[in-house]
Amino acid sequence: MKIAEIMGMDIEVPENVWYSFFNSPYTVHREGAALDIYYPGMALFPFENGRVVEIRELQSHDHLIIFEVNDYCLKMLHVKPDIEVGERVYAGDEIGTLQQSPYFKPWSDRHAHIDGREQNILNYTERTTICGIHYINLRRYEFR
Repeated sequence: MKIAEIMGMDIEVPENVWYSFFNSPYTVHREGAALDIYYPGMALFPFENGRVVEIRELQSHDHLIIFEVNDYCLKMLHVKPDIEVGERVYAGDEIGTLQQSPYFKPWSDRHAHIDGREQNILNYTERTTICGIHYINLRRYEFR
């Protein structure tokens, strides 16, 4: 099901998935530039295709995955990856196990956080802040 678009690309999730654009106080959510997807099992890749360019385990024991999607950079958090750097992924591919967000434990259910950035933002600090964000265009929004 197509729920929104970012950077001109559709974001697709299965029919049985909950998602939220604004349930977090973090700046990217408040600005309408991030999405949390509450998959019932494994996290799935939500775009047509992409390539894994970076994986990091953060000090918070969270994981950061950076994908190259067309000419953009997709940042994903709260997913322990079952993929490797350089691997190509396609819509619906299982990419890892959902983790509890270390920032809102225990108030937030397990989910994958995604937001998009300009591809030329290769600096780690800029990738993890609000620099170069792209806003999400809502196609259909239902509170679930």
